[in-house]
Amino acid sequence: MDQRKHADHRWSTRQPITFPVKLFRGGEPIGQGRAHNVGIGGMFVELGSHRIPADAPLSVAFTVDVNGMTTHHRLPATVIWEGDRGAGLMFTDFNVDTVHALREILYPASAAS
Repeated sequence: MDQRKHADHRWSTRQPITFPVKLFRGGEPIGQGRAHNVGIGGMFVELGSHRIPADAPLSVAFTVDVNGMTTHHRLPATVIWEGDRGAGLMFTDFNVDTVHALREILYPASAAS
């Protein structure tokens, strides 16, 4: 799907940060890339030549380093759109740990308080 034609359903502000991610489908690794434009509700993942079809359910895994502590996270997501450079993902399951992990990445100063 052409990202310019896709309706924007974001419910949180995106931050221009980047970090490595791994993608899984059905528990099996399907690729890796770099997250960009990250928000509480989703992210853009730059994938290079790897393509993932729209509406595909998957998990996105990443590591967060904050205040000397390293935590690992794997969040369920759905591909909302895909293009030549990557895919737009929407997170599909939220719990306290998910929101806290995303806040650590997006707002490190406020997550420590």
